[in-house]
Amino acid sequence: MPTPSPSRSSAATAATWRTPSSPPPPAGYAAALAFLNAHGHVIAIGVEGTSSYGAGFTRVAVSHGQHVVEVNRPDRAERRRIGKSDPIDAYAAARAALSGRASSAPKDDTVAGIRALHNGARSAVKPRTAALNQIGSILITAPETDRAKYGHLKGTDRTDALARLRPAGGAVHTAVLTALKSLARRVKELTAEHQALVKALDSVVSVHNPGWRAARCSPWACRSEGQPVQDDSRLASGATSGDARLCDSKRTCLG
Repeated sequence: MPTPSPSRSSAATAATWRTPSSPPPPAGYAAALAFLNAHGHVIAIGVEGTSSYGAGFTRVAVSHGQHVVEVNRPDRAERRRIGKSDPIDAYAAARAALSGRASSAPKDDTVAGIRALHNGARSAVKPRTAALNQIGSILITAPETDRAKYGHLKGTDRTDALARLRPAGGAVHTAVLTALKSLARRVKELTAEHQALVKALDSVVSVHNPGWRAARCSPWACRSEGQPVQDDSRLASGATSGDARLCDSKRTCLG
């Protein structure tokens, strides 16, 4: 590839002259930056996956004053035509950064923190739902006395009652109550864990995007008012349609 003029040289195009092998991070980050700077003035570094596998290098590059741009995944047709390898992907990132096709700023650590809290909160929902379903299934086939005592309870009333159980009696009766108690305590623990993570997420979002937060009610705030809510899985990505309801200044859901 022809050597670009200094005014058009980019960090990523240095990789087209020679493909270096760097040691593992964090030493590899410093070695990569040194390699890039050794080939002239760096005007841009194209990185694929700045918020995933490229996050570490992106942080180091930005901390050294480099201009980093987010590069989308290489075109699939081009990959089928020329193959897939790390050097090929690096060349594609270099061309995208040099041509200006890649110009988006990488996400900062604020988004990474929001994503971490969001993923943690979501991961507590599925096992909680599974435990609740197991409680219902066990009560369907439980001895008549247990089914009559706990089957009519709903929601937190049932969970609280089962969590306070002191299993005793016959072997079958004790086994059923022990399982119900364990599942109920699991539900309560996962509920508390989810609420704590959601509270932390709400706080972070409020600090970094107060305008959006003031205009829209979070799904968990609506839930606290007893309102049905739609999917909140896209909250951390900034979804604004169908994922939250409008609120007034006192955070009361308006629907």
